[in-house]
This record gives sequence, structure tokens and C-alpha cells, in this order.
Amino acid sequence: MRIKTVLIVSHMYPRINHPAGGIFVHEQAKALRDAGVDARVITGDPFWINTLNPLRIISALKHWWNLGN
Repeated sequence: MRIKTVLIVSHMYPRINHPAGGIFVHEQAKALRDAGVDARVITGDPFWINTLNPLRIISALKHWWNLGN
């Protein structure tokens, strides 16, 4: 019997600085694994989300915008 594989892509997942963030994603992956599914999670943490400096956020967004043009 072939094991089912699931990849969960989410920008939310528990982190050291925010352990409750996206806990439902962690719990979902855990439940799938308990049911015999090879469940993996891939997540990202954009750097501009982790700062309280508005100038850094604006600079990062301008850089991102210019990448597409």
C-alpha cells in the first residue's frame, strides 16, 4: 500500500517569537501524520513582518515591488 503524502503551505506556523501563531496548521499536520499520512509543512517568514520599524517595512515593500517591474 502506498503512503499518501501531503504538503501544507502556510505563512502561519508556530515560531520561537510567536509560539501560538498558526497552531492549527501544526495540529492539522500532526493529525494527518497520526492517521498515517506523510504530512509536511513548508512555511516562510518575510523579514518585513518581523520589524516594528515602518521605514524598513516601506523600504522592503518598494524593493519587492521593483523586482516585478
